[in-house]
Amino acid sequence: MEAINQIKVSEDKAKTLVENAISRKKEILKEAEKLSKDKYESIVKSANSEKNELIEEAIKSGEQEAAPIFENGKVEVQEILHIDEKKIESAVELIKKKVVNINGNS
Repeated sequence: MEAINQIKVSEDKAKTLVENAISRKKEILKEAEKLSKDKYESIVKSANSEKNELIEEAIKSGEQEAAPIFENGKVEVQEILHIDEKKIESAVELIKKKVVNINGNS
């Protein structure tokens, strides 16, 4: 009878150990899933941050490259807008003479 009681006690202990192991396994899996999710979110956040920094750098670089071109364009536009009226009239007269000469000689 004593041996049967010892076996029963051992079986109960084994059952408790198995239940504890299953419970611990579930906890470990839950923790692993959370760590995995947190790591994924961290990687995505870092990648987005790096992407935004690269975009900002590209924009700044583009603006720096474009600035002298825009300035040069502004200067050229101002020069065109401020051409002396006499020069325009002179150019028109030269064009008229060339057109007349070409048409007159044809």
